Formats: sequence, structure tokens, C-alpha cells
Amino acid sequence: MRRIAWAATTLASVATLAALSTPIAGARIDGAPILTDTATGAEVGSAVVGRSYQIFPGLGYNPGLSAVADFFDNGQCIASAPAATLTVIWVPTTAGTHTLTVQGAPNSVSMTVEVAPASAGSTPVKPPNQPGCGIGGGSSNVLASAGSGALGGVLSYLLRSGSAGS
Repeated sequence: MRRIAWAATTLASVATLAALSTPIAGARIDGAPILTDTATGAEVGSAVVGRSYQIFPGLGYNPGLSAVADFFDNGQCIASAPAATLTVIWVPTTAGTHTLTVQGAPNSVSMTVEVAPASAGSTPVKPPNQPGCGIGGGSSNVLASAGSGALGGVLSYLLRSGSAGS
């Protein structure tokens, strides 16, 4: 009984936080990814090698039945994020054109970003430790359909990761 009360309290808290969250200025409704500089919080259209950026899909993105979405840079995994937060940190390591993709099951959105070389003598930011890709689709996400939207995804993510208590 305590677990049910704990889960209900946790879900109510998550729902309240989600309802009170303010969209970031300039957020698009088409679901296309948005890139912000983690140092300034400003939305950017280009990047620099070794700097830290936050990637998240724009308003209107739906991860589908996935409890988790995977984030890719030119097809290489950056990290996964629960459907409730849908954000990861990206530190580009090479200059050039990068296609950033947010992949749920079966929905995905992408954007192209030009990455400039780092300034001579600059110290690159160390990428944070984030969950790897591969958990954004498949049968492990069946629980996501049991709830509605992000709340079902949070519950599924908590249950799979063992964070819901024992």
C-alpha cells in the first residue's frame, strides 16, 4: 500500500512540475530540436567544438510509445532521456556539419548544426555521464502505453530502472 501511495505522490509531483514549467523562449511548435548553450541558456543555431549544449525537441514533438527518447549526432548515440524530460547535454568533438536527431518509437525529428573548431588554447568541456541509447524503443516500453503521455513514460522509466523503490 505504501508503494502505491508513494507512486501516486511521485506522479502528482511530476504532473505539477510539468504543468508549471515554462516553455523556453523561442520554442517551436513543429517539434524540431532546439539547441541551447548551457553556459548562457540562449538558443543557438551553430556550435563550437568542446562547448556544452542542451538538446531537446521543440513543442509538439511526440516520442510515440517510447518511455525514453534517444539522441544522435550524425547517427552516433549521444544519450537517452526519459520522455518526461527529453533533454540531453551534447559536447561536439569534431568541426563540420552535424545532424542531431531525437528518436522515439516511431517518431523522430532532426536538425542540422554547423560546428566550428575550438579556439586555440581553449579547454574543452568534459561530456557528462548520460544513459546510452537503445532503450528508446522495443518491448521494454510496453508500460509507457499504460499511462498517458509523459506520466506513463516516467512511470515506465522508474519501474525499469528500479528507482520506484523495492
